Amino acid sequence: MQHLWEHALTTAYLTEALTNKAGIESDIAFLAGLLHDIGKVVLVDTITTKFTGSAGRLKDDLNVLTKAVSPLNATIGLHVAQHWRLSTDLQFAIYYANDPKSCPKSELQKLVHCVSLACTGADSAGCGLPQDSETSQIDEDALSTLGLGQPESQKILDDTRELTSALMPSLHS
Repeated sequence: MQHLWEHALTTAYLTEALTNKAGIESDIAFLAGLLHDIGKVVLVDTITTKFTGSAGRLKDDLNVLTKAVSPLNATIGLHVAQHWRLSTDLQFAIYYANDPKSCPKSELQKLVHCVSLACTGADSAGCGLPQDSETSQIDEDALSTLGLGQPESQKILDDTRELTSALMPSLHS
């Protein structure tokens, strides 16, 4: 769970920084980044604390656990967001964070791209479940959509690494 918390917090800070840099008005950017993987949290908690047998053994191998929960993350996250009666904007950010190009609401695409980029940035900073950081690549289309270049996004990522090392020293020791 510590990995998921560090990832969520880093993604929240990065999402807020990216929306500010891209000039996007959003009062929910931080919260969207914080909650984007809520489905993983629910699934990991359920699997590791409530199941025994073959499902419960997933907790013994973090890579297998990651593969098991990742495909269901968006759907479970959407259900949690709906159950909590979060705003439609947050529901969209949670559901489409891993596939921002498919977001049907054009007015939310930039926010969803920010969450997606922030998630990738958090992964590349070493935050999150192990497999996530192995496959993360900056989406050049997302940078283009947001009007950001690689140097700007790298600066935001570097600043966030400094922040996370101050807030969560265990990540960088």
